[in-house]
Amino acid sequence: GGLEVYCDDENGAPEAPAGEWRNLPAYQETRKENSRAATAWAGQRLKQKRSRPGQAGAPPPGPTLEVYHDEDLVLAEDMAAADAAAAAREARKNANALRRRLDAGGAGESSAGLATDPMLYHKQGAPPPQRPRA
Repeated sequence: GGLEVYCDDENGAPEAPAGEWRNLPAYQETRKENSRAATAWAGQRLKQKRSRPGQAGAPPPGPTLEVYHDEDLVLAEDMAAADAAAAAREARKNANALRRRLDAGGAGESSAGLATDPMLYHKQGAPPPQRPRA
């Protein structure tokens, strides 16, 4: 098969005018938009008509929305707040526990040992490295 090419000569297409432009129009003649010179816009205002509810031309007030209150969420938030308050009270109560023990004569027998030997609990050292098995 061959490739069929559409030829417009069969349907009587109009012929293009033979000739050249003798002179091109001026730039101002071909320019259709933005022909006004730029002006300062600072301080300019657009006139607007305000319509208040109940006046002519004002849109009718929309229906009010009903707000959904999730009771389970409110209970959970109340319980979380109560737990946070209890934790804060406990933290305040135990905040100075170490300071009180130190002021009362030491934080137990281990504090004297650690004061004289900081590596008391680390005497054994790190375990020996293990070789990877091949």
